[in-house]
Amino acid sequence: MNRRRVTRLLAVFSFLLPVTADEPPRGITAACFSPAGDQLITAGQDGVTLRSWPSLEPLRTLSVPADLIHDVVFNTAGTRLAVAGGNPTEHGVIQLLGWPDLAAQRSIEISEDVIWRARWLDDAELLAASFDGSCCRLNIATGRSVLEYRDHSRGITSLLTAANSTVLTGALDHSIRLWNSASGVTTRVLNNHTGPITDLAARPAGTSGQLAIASAAADNTVRLWYPQIGRMVRFVRLETKPRAIAWNHDGSLLAVACDDGKLILLDPLRLKVLETLPTQVRRPAVLRLQPTGQNAFIAGLDAAQVLDLRSGKDLQTEAESR
Repeated sequence: MNRRRVTRLLAVFSFLLPVTADEPPRGITAACFSPAGDQLITAGQDGVTLRSWPSLEPLRTLSVPADLIHDVVFNTAGTRLAVAGGNPTEHGVIQLLGWPDLAAQRSIEISEDVIWRARWLDDAELLAASFDGSCCRLNIATGRSVLEYRDHSRGITSLLTAANSTVLTGALDHSIRLWNSASGVTTRVLNNHTGPITDLAARPAGTSGQLAIASAAADNTVRLWYPQIGRMVRFVRLETKPRAIAWNHDGSLLAVACDDGKLILLDPLRLKVLETLPTQVRRPAVLRLQPTGQNAFIAGLDAAQVLDLRSGKDLQTEAESR
């Protein structure tokens, strides 16, 4: 591995967790629930693993052509899984897998740096956001980019899609940008944060008529936005850096995973802290709430845990003891 690639690899991981050259981290850096919500797909340097829920028992592991994996996401139909990652300073990779067989369908190299986030536009096209600050619209059949968006000055860490071809990206340059996936034109910039954006999450569709998103950043704040009108509704300042955020299935709760290992539950209407739960995961990379129910999966490069949000109990430990 050349010096430039080692430097870039450490730079990517420094956004998540501290690392050493002697023992690179091999934990979980991406996860999503299966379409039925009864299994969990996790990914990291060791590949993609299908796990039982909530025990997290490995059922099957697949290797993918990437040193790093940062996102796993199903298409709307729940028939294909996109695995996003790559090799720093060399290429970004999208690996497409079938579901439920997890058969490899194709691997596409589309950028010069690691793909950090991916989102399906439809069954024919994907969006892929990279650590080099670019985002492309990818035609799956040809494996080629049909549009590139390069208005961010630093790496993109978050990617959302909304109605009317609207795309939202959050980046290390402290900004959240709205742009049109058909034209690549920026339509709005939200720049109230004073630190790198660590995560974005959209309130579930159908819970309100207006698009609302929550943002987390290294300025220790979580902010609530109506992005299409450019309005920041409110914000809360936390004691430590929020790394990952997620809404529950009906939009009545916002969960925030923080550097210090705490999982903070917020009332999204007021951004008031409802409860603070201790976890075993410091500086988390992943937070996912079960599509139905009140359970959360939180993971990083050193630990993974399943929590009941009502009681704070570790469900993984309970499942293993039965």
